Amino acid sequence: MTACLLPRTSLLAAEAPPPEAYRERLTVDAARQRWVYLKVPRELLAERLNARRGHYMRAVLLDSQLAALEVPEDALVVEATAAPDALVATLLRELGPRPAP
Repeated sequence: MTACLLPRTSLLAAEAPPPEAYRERLTVDAARQRWVYLKVPRELLAERLNARRGHYMRAVLLDSQLAALEVPEDALVVEATAAPDALVATLLRELGPRPAP
């Protein structure tokens, strides 16, 4: 993370939102880092999981995963039901260059 915060360097890491304690450990410079929460309705998540073949995450695990989910309070929340191109456009607009602290 530290190396990616060099001037003019960007990093995008994607995964399920880590618990708050992990987010704190992964935050190197809160003024220059942003957390993004891609919000998806349970029904759509279940549909996507059921469409996967050969993936370790089975749909039967979805409810327990959602119960354990710690939604980041300080994150940019983006409804992730849109097409990928629309999501990228939203993220670029919202996460565009930030003024230096």
